[in-house]
Amino acid sequence: MKKTIFGIFMALGFLAFKPIWAETYVSGTITSNTTWALANSPYVATDTVIVVEGVILTVEPGVTVRFATNTSLICYGTLRAVGNPDGTITFTSDQATHTAGYWNGIVFSGTNSSNSILTHCTIMYAGRSGVGISFYNTSPRLSNCIISEIGRLGHNYGIICSNSSPILTNNVISEIKVYEWYTAYGIYIINSSFPILIGNKVSGIRGDYLNSRSRFGIYISNSVVTITGGTVTDINGGYARAVYGIYVYQSTVNITQNNFVYINGIHKSPAYGIYLDQSTATISYNIISNIVGGITMGINFAENGYGIFSSSSIARIDYNDISSIVGGYGSGGYGGNGYGIMINNDKGTLILKNNIFNVSGGGSTMGVFGVGYGIYVLSGSNPGIHYNNILNNKNGNGTKGFGVYCDGTAGTISATFNWWGHNSGPYHLVTNSSGQGDKISDYIDYIPWLTVAYAPSHITVNC
Repeated sequence: MKKTIFGIFMALGFLAFKPIWAETYVSGTITSNTTWALANSPYVATDTVIVVEGVILTVEPGVTVRFATNTSLICYGTLRAVGNPDGTITFTSDQATHTAGYWNGIVFSGTNSSNSILTHCTIMYAGRSGVGISFYNTSPRLSNCIISEIGRLGHNYGIICSNSSPILTNNVISEIKVYEWYTAYGIYIINSSFPILIGNKVSGIRGDYLNSRSRFGIYISNSVVTITGGTVTDINGGYARAVYGIYVYQSTVNITQNNFVYINGIHKSPAYGIYLDQSTATISYNIISNIVGGITMGINFAENGYGIFSSSSIARIDYNDISSIVGGYGSGGYGGNGYGIMINNDKGTLILKNNIFNVSGGGSTMGVFGVGYGIYVLSGSNPGIHYNNILNNKNGNGTKGFGVYCDGTAGTISATFNWWGHNSGPYHLVTNSSGQGDKISDYIDYIPWLTVAYAPSHITVNC
């Protein structure tokens, strides 16, 4: 018995005094191929680490790298950080209590960094420079990574892509910090970039600041971008100038099979699911829902909600579900309008085989309610609108809203072969006063209409 007890104490003593791996300190320039091994983890970057051209830095699965304040990992050469589901690689701050914006982030610069790969990595608490991960003139691959808790006082970006063509697959970009007077972006794509985005989720760009600027899930300018299979959600206003799921300027985009949901102006901010300006776009098989304009306090106009806003662009908009687009509530003021699709000065845009429903204006304590528009056409636009299901769009007081409204500046537009919610067709005071479907304005050629719902393959429509 004594021998057994003695053996137990010896074993406990061995465990109590088993050596713990010490931290491995790194800094400066890496000039030869190097591996950061799990056996030597965690690594602590006491100063910026630079990987020069022609050199490979390999980070093994399960490694943690902690960065001192105001330090970076800058790659002119190759970074291979290939984790796995059971061995995530972590790049984080060297703090007992972590705070966003403590270290600068990871930078890939130049074509010699294009062979870099990050898989199953977590990048957190970066953005002291305002950015989590930066791509400049390079084309790495980033997959199954989490980029979160990014930014400090200033403009903040989860990812910047400038003159680059990375492939971003199944990543989560979240909790990009918002501050007064500044703008926040989940993914920022500029300067002739050609990235491919597949299955990424952008979320958590929000905050209440009286003088904050706009918030963007994805911002695209002067680039060619494919976005498929992703989600943009939880982009909120709170006195921002505007909130956008995706903003596209002077670019060509293919936006397919994504979810743009829960984009909310909150306080006095207009909200957009997709915003096109002077661009060419294919927008197909997306769900665009719960886009809500900001409320107003006092005798003012509440803000509008937009599913898709297209200005001076050419777009093919087909097979989308666009619903629950709502104008802001006028608390003491006027209700905002809801627009499923707004077309402004577009030439040649096609709107085909979409479901556009439950778009509504905002309520109002003054009794001046917002208007719900399924499709709103103005400023010389002449789209083709065919084989859509357009129904149940209402004003803020629950009365019938507009299925399609046209201001007539381009003459009569073609909106034939649509289902308006009832076999009697759309309601028009003069030309179809017996129609029980959604209301239409003048300047619309709507005959013939569908007498049953068109059933695109992407959804079962219950009318």
